[in-house]
Amino acid sequence: MSQQTFDVPGLEFYDAASQRTMKYVYPDTKHWAAGWILYKHPDGQWVTLRKASDADIEALNGAVIRAHHD
Repeated sequence: MSQQTFDVPGLEFYDAASQRTMKYVYPDTKHWAAGWILYKHPDGQWVTLRKASDADIEALNGAVIRAHHD
């Protein structure tokens, strides 16, 4: 059985609090999930979690900045 890849532009990251692989789909992407946060289900499928809030986006941007300047 082949598994399809969810190849949509976004930022993939690991959320330590929930211990899940997550993905923020870039809001300018021409895809139904644009602007949403998804998580990777144990079966390998991506599942919508919620529309990204301003606080989510700020936290992700801060994490990326810190990672590049450490």
